[in-house]
Amino acid sequence: MLPLPSCFPCAPSPKPNNVAEAELPEIWRIVAAQSQTTVNGLRSKTPSELVDLATRALSEHASSEALEMMRKRPDRDEIQEFHTQVTRDLLPYLTLVAAIKSGDVGILEALLPDFLFRFIGGGNNNYQEEALELLNGLNVDWPQNVADFVRQNCWLLTFTNYADNFVSFDQAQEHNIKDIKVTYKPPGPRGGWDYMRILHPAIPTVRANAEFIDREFNALTRGKKHTSQGKEKDIQALLGRLEDAHKFKPGRKLDVEDKPEDYIVIGGQTWIFGDTRENWRKKRNFKRSTEERAMGGDGAESDVLQDSEHSDEQMEG
Repeated sequence: MLPLPSCFPCAPSPKPNNVAEAELPEIWRIVAAQSQTTVNGLRSKTPSELVDLATRALSEHASSEALEMMRKRPDRDEIQEFHTQVTRDLLPYLTLVAAIKSGDVGILEALLPDFLFRFIGGGNNNYQEEALELLNGLNVDWPQNVADFVRQNCWLLTFTNYADNFVSFDQAQEHNIKDIKVTYKPPGPRGGWDYMRILHPAIPTVRANAEFIDREFNALTRGKKHTSQGKEKDIQALLGRLEDAHKFKPGRKLDVEDKPEDYIVIGGQTWIFGDTRENWRKKRNFKRSTEERAMGGDGAESDVLQDSEHSDEQMEG
């Protein structure tokens, strides 16, 4: 959930997708006006012109570079800075969601450094170490065939083999658990563990057949995705309060409690000047014993069969 400052009190914590659907059209409205047209008028632009306008929207309204320039102004507009930061932080999230859905593991890997800085800046130490280990494994430690196996078989999967139908492994497991416990659970008093052992391996086939029948006969089914009834109301409320939020107006201020931390900047500075890398190295590089002791029949340990120690220095990226 993404908080908004008290000067935009449309909802306590609007969902990220709702915020994006309000922020991005406002940016496009400004960019279109600067090009002497309207948002609807953008339809007449050529693909290359749209790419240029999108690049301009990104660099001026949704990037760290734009934020840095805004913060250097003597008459700063903290409202504009806030919404620029919100939009910049939303884009990797939206990219992540789209990459997962389309099965694009290349984009997922490209997003890892961005999320690493976020984890460092936000103090999420466990996620930070996981991201570092994954980056180091993919680029340094693992043989190429192992790295490729992880990319191709350990991140995303699809139950249907259709485009835009991929899910992460943990989400897929949630689908499996629901099918086992709810959708295709053993019915009646005879539906015990023995019946579940028989049914369980057949669930993917049963699911595929049910979906095939639904598609072929256009059966009346309940959708798997549901939109909150308050979504449109939430977006409209946001749109009403975002007018001119991305336009520079000198001297606008945020309340102190509404000023968000910039975890990207904090993470980058900590990575460069802090001890994150050194702490990570210390956890990876230490002496490992290669002693072997045999257990006797009475449970007592014998003398050391092999007594040597070596420093197992691992490569780092």
